[in-house]
Amino acid sequence: MAIAGLNLDARRLAGAAPASLARVDRSQWHRAARLVREGGGRLVALWGSDNRDRNGTFSIHAAYGTASGLVVLELAVPAAAPAYPSIAEIFPAALRMQRALDDLLGLEHLDRVRMVRAVVNLEARSRQENRDAGA
Repeated sequence: MAIAGLNLDARRLAGAAPASLARVDRSQWHRAARLVREGGGRLVALWGSDNRDRNGTFSIHAAYGTASGLVVLELAVPAAAPAYPSIAEIFPAALRMQRALDDLLGLEHLDRVRMVRAVVNLEARSRQENRDAGA
C-alpha cells in the first residue's frame, strides 16, 4: 500500500484489513500528509511512543485512511531535539492530537505558536459569548 506521489518502503501489516507501515523522514512526514489529503484520504489517528530506552528517540505515528486501506507512518524524533513538523494546517483535527503529544511526551510540534493563538482566541470568544449571554 502506498501514498501516490511518495516513494515509501512500506511493509504490509498482518490482518484482515489492508494496512501498511512505513518509516519516513521529516520531509516525507509533511509531504505524505499533503498527498493523502489531496487524494481524498483522512487522518485517522496521531500518537507517539517513547523509545529512548531502546534507541534514544521518540516516535510519532500517523494513521491515514486512504482508498487502498490504512497507511501508518512512523517518524523518528531525536530525544535531544524533541520537535516535529506539524500537519495541523493540512488536517486541522491533528492540532489536538499534537497537543496531547506535547502534554504527555514533551514533543513539540513546530506549529505550537498557532496552537497557542487558537486557544487564546477561543477563550476570548467564549468569555465574550458569556458576557453577551448575561447582558
